[in-house]
Amino acid sequence: MSEDVEGSDRADWPGWAEVLEGVRRSRGRVEQAKGALMLVYGLDSTAAEQLLRRHSRDRGLPTAVLADQFLHTVAALGGAAGPEHARFDHLLLTAHQRLPADTDCPDVLEQALAPHADWTPPSCDRPTS
Repeated sequence: MSEDVEGSDRADWPGWAEVLEGVRRSRGRVEQAKGALMLVYGLDSTAAEQLLRRHSRDRGLPTAVLADQFLHTVAALGGAAGPEHARFDHLLLTAHQRLPADTDCPDVLEQALAPHADWTPPSCDRPTS
């Protein structure tokens, strides 16, 4: 017999926080898998999610389970090597050069570096064209 929680205060429902945390973790893994598919196959977010969902449905697995296994396998490969690794190094190291001229540099840096608060950003001076 299933307990009817509809209409009850969810804060009083035992296990509610754990259920939400599980959903959040699963969603995060699906988003990471989507990102990997977007990168490798050049897909947009919707197409990457559709690809994951189709494969999970075809195999009778929850999307989060398939995404998690996919990410474990990708991680075991150890990252890009050779030309792809060098290409991504270049993209990361020159990303600041592709910011629009009207970007408010301090705000962009503050948002991007928030997780790394102990790091001191370089000057935002940009060459004038």
